[in-house]
Amino acid sequence: MKRFFYADFLAISVGAITMVLEITGFGLFAPYFGNALAVSSNIIGVVLATLAIGYMLGGRLTDKNDLKFSLSDILFATGLYIAIIYPFYDFFGGFISSFRLGIVTGSAIYALILFGPVNILLGVALTLRVKMKGKSLATAGRSTGIVYAWSSFGSIVGTFFTGFVLLEYSSIFFSIFIVVVWCMALSFMLENRRLRYEAIFLIPIAFMFLWFSPEYIVKSDRPSSDGSIFVMWDQLKKIADVNGQYSRVQVYEGKELKTGRDVRIMRVNREMHSGTFFDSNELFFNYSKFNTLAGHFNPEAKRALLLGGGGYSYARYFLGDTPLYDVEKVWELDKKLYENHGKLSLPIYITDSSEKLKKNAKLVFESAKIPEREEIEGRQNFLMGKNQAPGNIVIADHAEINQTGFPDHAGYVHVHETLADGKIGNVISPNIYIHQPRNTIGHSEVFRGAKDDIKIPLDRKSKNGETLYLMLHRDNGDGRFDKVLVDGYYNIRGLDVVEIDPKTTELAEKYFGLNRDDPRLRIFHEDARTYINKSKDRYDIIYFDAFRSFYSMPFQLSTIEAVQKIHTMLNDNGVVVVNIPSALRGERGKFFQAEYATYKKVFPVVRVFAVTSPEKEDIVQNVILFGFKSRDIRTTLNDDPETNKLLKHEWIPKEDGLPILTDEYAPVDFYINKFLNLMTM
Repeated sequence: MKRFFYADFLAISVGAITMVLEITGFGLFAPYFGNALAVSSNIIGVVLATLAIGYMLGGRLTDKNDLKFSLSDILFATGLYIAIIYPFYDFFGGFISSFRLGIVTGSAIYALILFGPVNILLGVALTLRVKMKGKSLATAGRSTGIVYAWSSFGSIVGTFFTGFVLLEYSSIFFSIFIVVVWCMALSFMLENRRLRYEAIFLIPIAFMFLWFSPEYIVKSDRPSSDGSIFVMWDQLKKIADVNGQYSRVQVYEGKELKTGRDVRIMRVNREMHSGTFFDSNELFFNYSKFNTLAGHFNPEAKRALLLGGGGYSYARYFLGDTPLYDVEKVWELDKKLYENHGKLSLPIYITDSSEKLKKNAKLVFESAKIPEREEIEGRQNFLMGKNQAPGNIVIADHAEINQTGFPDHAGYVHVHETLADGKIGNVISPNIYIHQPRNTIGHSEVFRGAKDDIKIPLDRKSKNGETLYLMLHRDNGDGRFDKVLVDGYYNIRGLDVVEIDPKTTELAEKYFGLNRDDPRLRIFHEDARTYINKSKDRYDIIYFDAFRSFYSMPFQLSTIEAVQKIHTMLNDNGVVVVNIPSALRGERGKFFQAEYATYKKVFPVVRVFAVTSPEKEDIVQNVILFGFKSRDIRTTLNDDPETNKLLKHEWIPKEDGLPILTDEYAPVDFYINKFLNLMTM
């Protein structure tokens, strides 16, 4: 009976060990080859092929009946191989990828190293156990069926245990350590004559390697870069390293090579994923700056959706220190009219005339209509100021911050300049036209409660005869002034973020200044496609920045069914912004061309901006696609010169006739592998 119990338990163990290694293996491949379809196919194919070789080899050995090694020896060898090879996955992955063989060839070789010998040994072990199980030829079929049934049961247990327990509550390295211990334990159970003393020392050594596996066995002297940010990973300090549900996430901090600025970077599967500067909420990557064009095209946007949170750098930028809201007011100052645009603000006149210094702004209109917002903070907060002489400092006489919507009520007084060209702003009653403030040229320190005589240093000296705005802004919880505020972000009422991995959100909150108490922010931890399938919310802007790896977009988000749902989720003047790493034309541009055709099928207007250069059509770069629900699109330039520079990167598409992507037909990985393989040639 004991013999048969061992046979059944061994069969279960072989199936379980195979699946534990296979599932954890996906996490080991992602840093070097991504998790595209070709990589998954190689992992599964190599596992099945090497198991088949093991079954065939085991069958031949059992028929010979003169084995020179025991089943215990095979299991011991399996554990020994894992303990020696797997701690150096970084070395093998880095070494193979350094040859630039392409995703298909490189991942196949890597799979053979990690899974080949192990699965051959496990296949031999299972076949030997079939013979142990059988008593006679008459019951061979039944015995074989029972062994393989138990093995399949073990595979099921290993699959669920790894996916829902091991990787949920521990690391990949610990999961592999469990496999090593498991193999050694089985070897002890089967070897009754002696105890393998060497294994007593092997297990802690294996644990040491698996736990303290060196990260930079293979070093590169080339900096990692997205084209604007340059870092050397081995010169940065790693401050976090966790395994999420879908990937390995690391956080580093140190100096950016090009500027010398202090930065903090989130690395997902060894790829630069998100980043932030210590001294600013300035956008980190070049491509993310093009997202701001959505605010240019839809300056009245109030609600937005971000698919893919990552380090939440763009979410923090988007939810910057917005002005506190007030009812619409119009002020008369030096015989001109100025409107507050629903912001808690006040115009002041800069003059060296002692007479004009006494004539402060006069309130001539106050709307009785309450704006459509959650709360009018002008009823609880207060701002006072008067005309001043030219200088490098502006003084606000009095300000009160009592309610911001955040648990900690804090904020700043900003100084905004009016438009220099006298551009007409909004009309709120007949014959009343106003200048709209846009550019921030100064800000006070953060304060709470009431404060008098607030000194506001300016970036430039104020000019005689100009009008400036004092404006009261909330602090969004990060305790610092957010410099960059552009068209489209002044009226923001809410941002929803869909991020598939809760671990990523936790790290963003701990290391990247994410404030989850922001009342404007909602976070959903789920797959972006399932969210858009069921969501009933409507948005003015939808940002699409979800990726399986640096280049690989989830195919289910690229299809016409997903695009149609996104179109439905947008308000009448809504815009969707899609980040597509690709070339614009040629073999490297197949995926972009197919995605462009798909969006053209749904949206009446689609425009494209090339981050590096619209003239360099054949290079792989970030391509930003804008889909507009309405044909009524802003054609004027922006008040911000940096935004106008981005507008010059527009590329006029040339139709290539590729079929649209559908849930039934979406060869996304095939297209992406095409340009990745070309990049390695």
